[in-house]
Amino acid sequence: VELGAADRGTLLHGVMEAFARAWPDTLPADVPAEVLRTGRRVFSDLWHEPEVQGFWWPRFVRLVPAISAWEVARRQNAERVGAEFRIESRLLLADGGHVSLSARADRIEALSGGALAIIDFKSGAVPTPKQIKAALAPQLLLEAALAPLAPFVPGDPARAEAGFGPAVLATAAYVALKPDKDGLKQVPVVADAELAGRAAEHLNGFKRMVVGFRSGERPFTSRFAKSPARDPSPP
Repeated sequence: VELGAADRGTLLHGVMEAFARAWPDTLPADVPAEVLRTGRRVFSDLWHEPEVQGFWWPRFVRLVPAISAWEVARRQNAERVGAEFRIESRLLLADGGHVSLSARADRIEALSGGALAIIDFKSGAVPTPKQIKAALAPQLLLEAALAPLAPFVPGDPARAEAGFGPAVLATAAYVALKPDKDGLKQVPVVADAELAGRAAEHLNGFKRMVVGFRSGERPFTSRFAKSPARDPSPP
């Protein structure tokens, strides 16, 4: 099977997940060395592929300093981090019905002030502000709306890890897993001061959409709108 951009995205996500799970509340003495060791473990399953050895691994090695610096910076205000945590809440609709909404966060952080932060890693294109405003990339804002309503729990129930929240979400951001002259590029989904309000707007819009589906006023279309730029990152 020919490897593609999605496979590379899966590897990079795997490195970020493995590192966070190995070091949830502290950092190793040598962060770059540990990131590199984590990368070797994650890449080992595909090491037999020439493309992985010749192209993907060297690109990852060049990314290690940026990942390490980003991790150190994030831990300045994060007491604990987690990877692949799930949230779900049963929501009351205007027509008296209910709908369950669930989401999974690439990374969640418990901040020193008691609030939470979520990070969505992207190995491809980061959604633009225009796409976010048009609700073409609603995931992070819906997670922000759910955060005060329910806890984030491990995506795999077999993982014996403490949950996060319920708590207010202070920050929601995309992080591009690609080389940049200033390190990993972190892009807030919206300004932190606007997060709660925009999250509530997205959640209300979601509930109105479901009510429309239930009543038959809104058709079940195959596509809500023109989709944003394709992203090889896993969902």
